[in-house]
Amino acid sequence: MNAKCSRLEKTIAALILAALALLPVCRKGDPYAEVRDLLTQSSARLEMFAARMEKVRDAAAAAEAMTALTEAMLETAPQIKALGSKYPELSNPAALPETLRPLLAGLDAANARMTAGMQKAMVWGDDPAVRTAKAGLARVEAGLR
Repeated sequence: MNAKCSRLEKTIAALILAALALLPVCRKGDPYAEVRDLLTQSSARLEMFAARMEKVRDAAAAAEAMTALTEAMLETAPQIKALGSKYPELSNPAALPETLRPLLAGLDAANARMTAGMQKAMVWGDDPAVRTAKAGLARVEAGLR
């Protein structure tokens, strides 16, 4: 590959950088941008857990996946609580803005996959590591209520 950038490549790079620079400005008009980001991030984390659980073949791997989900939830818990306080109107699903409904539907689908993953882990429910991981996850979930 040629070490020198063509004029077209430089132009494309400049356009990408300009678009990235304008992204925060464009998002200022979206009053729920933070909520949108959190819903997207949360869905992705639940999907990663579900995908990981689909590959689990033993108790140790199940416990590791559950622990990773717990850590991810602990990381976002303060943001979830802060946004819940900042936007109390979002606690009523009927009042949810139309722009957030597709993201919430995606989160619901990811949550269903996460639940299926948790059910798979219950095959090893007597394993001490799985019990510990499940208890940690339950504590985080309880703290978000």
